[in-house]
Amino acid sequence: MARRKRVRRTSKRVVSKKAGLGSGDLKKKITIVLNNFLLFVALSLVSSIFGFVGFIKNEILINLFQVMATIFGFVALAFLITLLVLVIMKILKKK
Repeated sequence: MARRKRVRRTSKRVVSKKAGLGSGDLKKKITIVLNNFLLFVALSLVSSIFGFVGFIKNEILINLFQVMATIFGFVALAFLITLLVLVIMKILKKK
């Protein structure tokens, strides 16, 4: 016996009512990114003080703090780039 072909049902696409970013969402994202940026700058500064100034005499801890300062610095740089993109988006959205 031959198999019957199934009829495919067309599914309705759900379209969100919000197409773009609202002004409240953008402000909220900017504050979150700014807080995270300041946190990682502070962590990078504290780690670099412990790693490069030499308060600690243990070589392993000095290397650990130097690596942590480098990682926190790169994360802070990523948050700075994200902050600049969000500020540019906010400026362009006003026009």
